[in-house]
Amino acid sequence: VLTKNYLRFLDHLDRLLHRIEERAAKFRELGADVSGVTSAVEAAKSAITTARAAVASQETKVYVIDISSIENLRADYKRALEEFRADHHTLRQDVLGTAREAIHAAIVALKDVARTMEKADADNDEGTSTSTEE
Repeated sequence: VLTKNYLRFLDHLDRLLHRIEERAAKFRELGADVSGVTSAVEAAKSAITTARAAVASQETKVYVIDISSIENLRADYKRALEEFRADHHTLRQDVLGTAREAIHAAIVALKDVARTMEKADADNDEGTSTSTEE
């Protein structure tokens, strides 16, 4: 169940990445420099691929409880449970977190391009209005 949730999250990141690529293409058509967005998108794709591999690896992992004796049953169970929790915590924080941060970096790069385009449009509008006033 947890790994399916992780995969759904990665699918969501893929959809976001696709939208970022579409918007970057529109800015490229308008003449904007989207090289920063392109490199951030490639880094995000790599992070998502790495995360998918890590989720697949986690999905196949089996946790075995070695019961040494009835008296140690609780401690043996607790040890296996802690390993399970630690593995999933690492997966969520390190691997999925890296993918999420990579998507965030692509969004920030896209926003920078949008701001640059807005500023260029505003500068062009100011230049046009002052030349027509003369």
